[in-house]
Amino acid sequence: MPAKLIVQCPKHLAAVRGFADRIGLRQQFERCLSYLTEPLSDQWTVELYEDIAIPYSFYWVDYSPQGGCGLTGDLTYHGHHSRNGSVSTYSGNDRPPNVWRIHL
Repeated sequence: MPAKLIVQCPKHLAAVRGFADRIGLRQQFERCLSYLTEPLSDQWTVELYEDIAIPYSFYWVDYSPQGGCGLTGDLTYHGHHSRNGSVSTYSGNDRPPNVWRIHL
């Protein structure tokens, strides 16, 4: 069994899922979410938080069964989302790929 996902930002997660539905990338987004928990045993937990710096994105922390912090990282949306005045996350690309990626 995978680790338990503890969502600290349920409204943000619902909004991002809605956005992913609108742009046709819900399956790709859900695969990324699953990837955060599947490699770990069910004794681990992964906490998911809103990344307020990048639209449609999250940061996460995983915790071992002993309660120690394991890995931390971001689940970042890369694409056109500068309509609200925020900086797009092109990561050096001329054209953003419109995907979510996990960054450690």
